[in-house]
Amino acid sequence: MDEVVVSDSRLKNYAEGHKLTRLSDSTISRGGSFLTSLLAFNSNLYFKENGFGMVSSPAFRGTSASHTAVVWNGININSPLNGQVDFNTINPFSYSSVDIRSGGGSVQFGTGAIGGSIHLNNELRFEEHFENRMMMGLGSFDTKLANYSQNFGNQKWSHSFGINYWESDNDYKYVKTGERNSNGDFQNVSLNFNSGYVLSDKNVIRLYHQSFSGDRNLSGNLVAPARSRYKDNHYRTQLEWMSFGKKATSKLKLAHLFEGFTYYENKDSDTFSEGGVTTLLARYAYDIELSDFFRVYTFLQYDNYQGSGSSFG
Repeated sequence: MDEVVVSDSRLKNYAEGHKLTRLSDSTISRGGSFLTSLLAFNSNLYFKENGFGMVSSPAFRGTSASHTAVVWNGININSPLNGQVDFNTINPFSYSSVDIRSGGGSVQFGTGAIGGSIHLNNELRFEEHFENRMMMGLGSFDTKLANYSQNFGNQKWSHSFGINYWESDNDYKYVKTGERNSNGDFQNVSLNFNSGYVLSDKNVIRLYHQSFSGDRNLSGNLVAPARSRYKDNHYRTQLEWMSFGKKATSKLKLAHLFEGFTYYENKDSDTFSEGGVTTLLARYAYDIELSDFFRVYTFLQYDNYQGSGSSFG
């Protein structure tokens, strides 16, 4: 298999002394349609999940969710609103691989990431290839899912596309009762597009895009039945230019990130609260190998946040 240059070289070059686990596409295809289920069965992460398909946050080595960085093709996508990522808004089928890095060395991927980091990678292969993958499923409680991805390219350019859909009534029965989970239905759709072009022997340009739209009711329990509803949208676009030589690599990233939510305390009411934040990011990084035992990595990053909502902005 030809060598593939991943978007974030820090994983390879600065991982000495830290545990690094890679989940390949074959593992991902068997790991479920939420990042929560994939990592729950293939790592030592503990998840605080408010029911299947509901809000899910990780606990890495006993730390809180905000101490775990989620890195999408080299940039941190933790929410500026609460500092964490809902792992049930990410469909792993959209990625070539998922890397799990443990330890405090992950602070280089995000402020406060002392627990570890999760890396979502879209690897663009510059070789002749044409591949299609499709997975469909039906399950209990009127659960339906569909995943499709396509990858193709040659020595000059590479392209990948994916779309994922998932829905469920999620109205399971509570054990030893006649009651059902009456407010747990959800549906979501995600779209991914990635493209790369080889400008020259030493220059490559890549474009990544990811969209997610979800609508779910939030499950309660027998003691406190719920009637709330939560809608969220995420849009991420990243443009990357990479120039590499024998000893040094420089990389420029420009990104636009948006996340928004609408929350209904009573799903049958027109009263709601909402919020959203737009992030503009520019990052330049330079990595040089000075000897077999010494290398230097430096970067300059600019972030601009613009938020608004019912209770802020």
